Amino acid sequence: MPRAKRISILVLAAGSGRRFGGAKLAADFAGQPMIRRVVERAMQTSADEVAVVVGDHETVIRQSLAGLPVTFVKNPSYRNGIGTSIAAGVREVAGRSDGVLILLGDQPTVEAATLDRVCEAFRAGSDRIVGPDYDGVRGPPVLFPAAFFPELRLLEGDEGARTVIGRHSDETEWLPVDSPYPADVDTAEDLTRLTNRRRPTGEMP
Repeated sequence: MPRAKRISILVLAAGSGRRFGGAKLAADFAGQPMIRRVVERAMQTSADEVAVVVGDHETVIRQSLAGLPVTFVKNPSYRNGIGTSIAAGVREVAGRSDGVLILLGDQPTVEAATLDRVCEAFRAGSDRIVGPDYDGVRGPPVLFPAAFFPELRLLEGDEGARTVIGRHSDETEWLPVDSPYPADVDTAEDLTRLTNRRRPTGEMP
């Protein structure tokens, strides 16, 4: 019987949060740091490992995740863009993973069920890139089999994983999911809107 495919979830948390005005991933969302909420969702899945790529604000990110059994990956080139964080993370987990699921640290409403849907499709035998389709909107988090690791390790600057997807659109599978698209938090205003959207009707802001 073949062994189960090993999956690492790679959480990107190295950015400076310039548009937010500081360490946005440590900002409060639903009573906890945004990055902790994202990582806890990742840990609720069937993935074998959660690795967090850190760069700017490393100390506060580590403090926000205190007590969680995650692997930290330092990206000394984080100032050069998200591509360097993906490359650093993939280099770290490549030798022990059959697939890597790339998760953005600033999407606090991502659902564990969505992550698991993608993981299950990969473990069921897919050798394709796998990502969720949110009622016609395709986006992260996306899982890349090991065959694509060499390309991911070469990413630079602001060149994200979508570049690899674009080169392999015929090798990409998009899975319909019931959950809404997990909105990005880029600014303080984004966080306020997302927080207000989650409040029950009639609750005081």
